[in-house]
Amino acid sequence: MKWLMNAADPIVFFLFAVFWGVGYAGVTMQYGIIAKDVFPTDLRGLAFAGVTCAAMIGMAGGGYLGGLLYDISHTYIAAWWVSLITGIIATLIAMEMARKAEHEKLMDAATAEGIGTLSDHATEMAVQSKITQS
Repeated sequence: MKWLMNAADPIVFFLFAVFWGVGYAGVTMQYGIIAKDVFPTDLRGLAFAGVTCAAMIGMAGGGYLGGLLYDISHTYIAAWWVSLITGIIATLIAMEMARKAEHEKLMDAATAEGIGTLSDHATEMAVQSKITQS
């Protein structure tokens, strides 16, 4: 980032802002998708607000923690490790939430088709076979 601080031309700063904004927008768009896919319709607004708030707290806390770890160790290695571990944990949580949401959608579809009286596994298999036949 030192190259940005020493940049004499404002165009360099504006180019950096554009690329940073595009990257941030790519992450921000996922908040609505998470709210739509995981939470029921009546809770989507609250879920979107909660996901956005948690993301902002995480981003602010991550920047602070990274700086604190650098001040303590005089290297960013600890900050990178913490970032990697929290990223893996967040990925595992997101995968589990997506799996549960998919399971609930299959169960709702099974109930609508009238095959919801079977066991969960049998219901999922029946709905999957109906989906592939369609």
